[in-house]
Amino acid sequence: MKLLTVCFDSVGWKSVILDPPPYFASLMEDHPCGRLFSTRIPHTIPAAFAVYEGIDRSEDWSKGFNWNTSWYNAKRPMIFDFLAKKGVTMGLVSLPLSAPVRPYKNFVLGTWMKDRKTEKLGEKTIFYPPQVEEIVGEHKGCILRELGVEQYAELVNKPFKGLRESKKLARHRLDNFLTLNKWKPVDFGFLYFDFTDRMGHVIRPDSKVLPLVMKLSDELLSRVVKETNPQHVLVYSDHGWGFFETEYHFHAPTGFYIYTGREGARHKARIVDIAPTILKEFGVGIPNYFEGRVL
Repeated sequence: MKLLTVCFDSVGWKSVILDPPPYFASLMEDHPCGRLFSTRIPHTIPAAFAVYEGIDRSEDWSKGFNWNTSWYNAKRPMIFDFLAKKGVTMGLVSLPLSAPVRPYKNFVLGTWMKDRKTEKLGEKTIFYPPQVEEIVGEHKGCILRELGVEQYAELVNKPFKGLRESKKLARHRLDNFLTLNKWKPVDFGFLYFDFTDRMGHVIRPDSKVLPLVMKLSDELLSRVVKETNPQHVLVYSDHGWGFFETEYHFHAPTGFYIYTGREGARHKARIVDIAPTILKEFGVGIPNYFEGRVL
């Protein structure tokens, strides 16, 4: 694998940059890392499209979110379209709003924002190619919200229970990604975890559960890097912690990033920098309308 990109939804920059878990810290050594400023509306939907399209479309969501949106609502070609034209093989698992999936080689395991919508779509829109369903078997752990809206709302006073459920499903999600990559190894792997966001909405920043959430994140990151052995790693969060709030404007505007693609020191960046960085890794020309720069 040439590039592995991993997103941990909603992890605040202080949790990684100022107090990094062990494996995160090892990736930070001599590599660019730091605060990553989200989209003008710091929320998963505009932030995800900023990564996909290279521009901040917050104005499209300023009057509210269409929770049924998907990749097909992209207004410009996505980075995956550019990579596909270059012949880059991809493994995309649990990226926000990725169902109905597009047929990118080598495999896509898609999700919608709402679990109930995902379940109604049907297998042909979740998996590409169709054999993926048989290979992963159970795909519940790959639906975007490891804990759905109704579930996490019930866990406000039961954070340890929420963490136990998140741990089981997040590990399953990782297993599916690794299984598929062994089946058809890819040049570019992109894996998304959102239990960090779910837990951020049921705990306080001083909760004893928070270090355990970061410990699980460290475990998952360490395992996926060691088992895929990528040349470079790009790990980031789309915005900062929400902590006990559910409205988008309570998300912190800054997440974090770590990029091992070159040597460098700590500095600030923007989420629109993710798209050109990924294209640069594969020698793909960066469109002149992109708003970011290579990390």
